[in-house]
Amino acid sequence: MIPRYTRPEIGAIWTDENRFKIWLEIELLADAILSASTPFPDPDPELYELEQQGKSVFNRACAQCHGGTLHPSGSTPEAAIVRPIVRYHN
Repeated sequence: MIPRYTRPEIGAIWTDENRFKIWLEIELLADAILSASTPFPDPDPELYELEQQGKSVFNRACAQCHGGTLHPSGSTPEAAIVRPIVRYHN
């Protein structure tokens, strides 16, 4: 950043010290999650509830057509599918 065109508040965001502080926070959170000492924080509890309702509606619809709540592959039970621990939001 060019110092003469940068306001102090914005310049402080891009300092090496701030960058390393943020990296440290991310690394500490990742370490805590991977060591299972803390649960992964749900970024949006309302979205989680809506997602669970959507899954139940989807499973009911699949059961009507396919006779069970299998994954769309047709041979894999839903519980056997590995899901990512992160949801991406727009």
